[in-house]
Amino acid sequence: MYMLDQESWAKGQVVHQNIKVLPFRLCAWRAVHVLQEQGNMSKKEYIKMKPRVLIVDDDAAITQQLFWTLCDSYEVMTANDLPTALRRATVYEPALSILDLHLPPVLDSPEVGMRILGYIKDRFPLSKVLIMSSAATAEMQQACLDNGADEFLSKPFETDQLLATVRRYAPECSLEAMA
Repeated sequence: MYMLDQESWAKGQVVHQNIKVLPFRLCAWRAVHVLQEQGNMSKKEYIKMKPRVLIVDDDAAITQQLFWTLCDSYEVMTANDLPTALRRATVYEPALSILDLHLPPVLDSPEVGMRILGYIKDRFPLSKVLIMSSAATAEMQQACLDNGADEFLSKPFETDQLLATVRRYAPECSLEAMA
C-alpha cells in the first residue's frame, strides 16, 4: 500500500513500504501509473489520500478547535499570519483554505485576509476558500465572493455547518489504480 505518513508528507514524498520514494507533487494518477509500470502495485489497489486543509486564523483557540475537529479526516495545516499562510499555501497546495480576514499586522482591517485570498486563488484556482469572519457585513461578504471566495461563514459558527461545508468542498479522495 502506498501512503503519505507524517514524515513523508513533510518531505513531500509518496512511500511504498519504505522502499520506493516519489515526489507527491506528481499528479496522483501519474504516481499510480509509474508505480504500476515498475511492478510495485497490483492491478487493483487503492490509495487513500486525505484532502489538505489550511486554517489561517490569529486566534489560537479557534485554530485549535478547527484543527481537532478536522484532523481525523483531513491533513490540516495552520497559520496565524501572512508570511506563514503564504508559505504553507505554496508548499502544501491545500484543497480547502479556511481563512479569517483580520490578521496581523493590521487587525482592524480585512486587508491581510484579502491578500491571502487573492494569493491562493491566483496560484491555485481549483483550491476552495472558505472565509470565516466576525466582520460579516453584506458588503464584506460580497467583496470576498467577488475576489474568489467560495463560501462565507460568520463567527461564531456552528460546528455542524462548518463540517458540512468542508465536506462539500474537500471530500475524501480515493484513487483506484487499474492496469
